[in-house]
Amino acid sequence: MELKPARPKDLDNVWRLYSLATDHLVKTGIDQWDALYPDVSMIREDIKSGCLYLLSDGGMLLSAVVLNDHQEAPYGLVEWKYTGGRILTVHRLCVSPSRQGQGIGKRTMQLAEGLARQKGFTGLRLDAFYNNPAANALYETLGYIKAGSVTIRKGLFHCYEKQL
Repeated sequence: MELKPARPKDLDNVWRLYSLATDHLVKTGIDQWDALYPDVSMIREDIKSGCLYLLSDGGMLLSAVVLNDHQEAPYGLVEWKYTGGRILTVHRLCVSPSRQGQGIGKRTMQLAEGLARQKGFTGLRLDAFYNNPAANALYETLGYIKAGSVTIRKGLFHCYEKQL
């Protein structure tokens, strides 16, 4: 399995994945995503800009993740440990609800780290909703260090980083 850039023809399947994941989050009491974020126009723009990557197996979409160098404005308030080199930012990691708990998120992040190295990045940054214990545990298990917390539209997000 490898991460591949999403193509315009993938939009419907990717949007379905994010919609299912959003519904799943809401049902489990995690108020992280909603009708405003992420939305289909955002996903379309991610595909157009070439920063949305997909992990599939036998034609089944397992996960999606956005990888770029854009950092949310509140990131400027975080005391990052790794400040040199090129930093890749991870956004909107989404694993199919039917495949959660099977190592898909971990595999997606490992592949994202490999892609980052291949493209000359020296570190990664990301944020995770404070009330999403699975996401926070995933990043910590993968060796990401909590650098601080910021408030974004839906509330408190923990900021993580990892030097490659």
